Amino acid sequence: RSPAPHSPEPAPPLLHAPRVWTTAAKMDMDNRGWLYKRGKFVQSWKNRYFIVDPIKHTLCYYQSPPEEAEAKGRIIKPHGIIDLTNSSVIAEKGTNFPENCFRLSTPGRDYYISASDPFKMNTWISVLRLNSKLGTLEKSVEKEIPDGKIDAEAAEELDEQYSLSFKLAANKMLKTLSDTAVSSRSTLEEVSTKKYEVKNQLKKYKEAVKAQHTELEAKLKQLRTSE
Repeated sequence: RSPAPHSPEPAPPLLHAPRVWTTAAKMDMDNRGWLYKRGKFVQSWKNRYFIVDPIKHTLCYYQSPPEEAEAKGRIIKPHGIIDLTNSSVIAEKGTNFPENCFRLSTPGRDYYISASDPFKMNTWISVLRLNSKLGTLEKSVEKEIPDGKIDAEAAEELDEQYSLSFKLAANKMLKTLSDTAVSSRSTLEEVSTKKYEVKNQLKKYKEAVKAQHTELEAKLKQLRTSE
């Protein structure tokens, strides 16, 4: 069980805490809350308050919630800032890790973090992965724009490029839908034709059976009369 937020030296999480099964996590852009983080050099687990910045795509962690200090007119700096660009997040399992643990891998370092239950772990993993993708995408767009500046002509050109890409993608999707519709109509027509043919064959077979039955009855009647 996690210690109180204001505990000066919280105990590390249990390596084999009871599992708590919950529903799937919801994917949002930002998130904040208490998590355990393993130290880089002294590998003990400390309770830290984490906040995701969905604009800068960073993960900051504090020794206490910054809003508490802000309410008292003080501003505290984060204990650490993690750039989520080009990062990856995976759940960690094994006897060497606590329950609900995940690894946040960045180009500079791996961070081991543990949540209090599976729902919170899955929520954090979803949020961090989403910010990683968006941060990576924004960095790739910035590389296309020298010094982060862009004039009206270049903006119009980029807009045309993205518009063209969108139109091509939309046309491709519409063509696929059209082909599917044509194929579906063709399939429906084939099914209808086969059903009609089968229906006619059954009708003819029924008429043939009826005629044969009538003929047998006539022969039986003739035999009884001759006796």
